[in-house]
Amino acid sequence: MDYTTLPTTDVLQKTMDALKSRGINPELVQTKEEALARLQILIPDGVTLMTGASVTLQQIDFEALLISGKHPWKNLKDQILAEKDPQMQRTLRKQGILADYFLGSVKRLGPDRRAGQCQRHRQPVAGLCLFQRPCDLGGRRPEDRPYS
Repeated sequence: MDYTTLPTTDVLQKTMDALKSRGINPELVQTKEEALARLQILIPDGVTLMTGASVTLQQIDFEALLISGKHPWKNLKDQILAEKDPQMQRTLRKQGILADYFLGSVKRLGPDRRAGQCQRHRQPVAGLCLFQRPCDLGGRRPEDRPYS
């Protein structure tokens, strides 16, 4: 599978259909600006928010939005990064997986359209397991997917 080019419309449709058959409601947007705007609509004001490592979130400027502080959410990563005590920082990271919204990226969709996630750190995997309101941007290795 070639991860350096965008998938064809047919592949995207098959992937979206397969995800729908598993109870996931995918949405397709055309630009990074549309992706950012849609994400801002999907996440209600005032909720707690945590992010895992995600090139997709960087590429659509969501990470920059969080860093700016000009958003209506409680960004738990701010607390974690501000904490200087390593033990307390570790505790805050553990608590972060229980945020109202945990955003990350699916690392792989196989030919069977099943999502895969494997990290050295437990946090992203645990966040996926605990999702009450899953919200994912991207459909394959986001590190390799350019936005135009």
